Amino acid sequence: MIDAKAFVSQLHTLGGGIYNAASMALRSAVQAAEADAKGTTLYNNRTGLLRSKTTGYVDGLKGEIRADTPYARWVENGTRPHKITARKGGVLCFVSGGATRFARSVNHPGTSARPFMQHAGDVGEKTLDYGADYFLDYATNAFNRMT
Repeated sequence: MIDAKAFVSQLHTLGGGIYNAASMALRSAVQAAEADAKGTTLYNNRTGLLRSKTTGYVDGLKGEIRADTPYARWVENGTRPHKITARKGGVLCFVSGGATRFARSVNHPGTSARPFMQHAGDVGEKTLDYGADYFLDYATNAFNRMT
């Protein structure tokens, strides 16, 4: 005779172990990606705002890393050359060649891409791959020791 109740109980135990393993792997991956994005040298963070507003979130088996500044996408993707014009009635003030200059408009040469979030995502994916193998192996070994 087959004891279905014991089998179902063991399946629930194994399922819980797999869920916990996946959750721990995801949390580790998000933490690694966040640390990489904050510690990057791909851009010069003059104000500290971009680094401080870059955070990782985990909710169950969903995780993400986000850079919550209006200009994060311009750092990530770069900008094309463009014209910058002063607001109505104003002038632009900037330092060029050690001298302070004023102008109503300037031609900005653009900026190169600094893909810090892409790099952080790659680090997170590698960490998730390794963590999933490690934590799932641990969960299945723990289950095998029980049975």
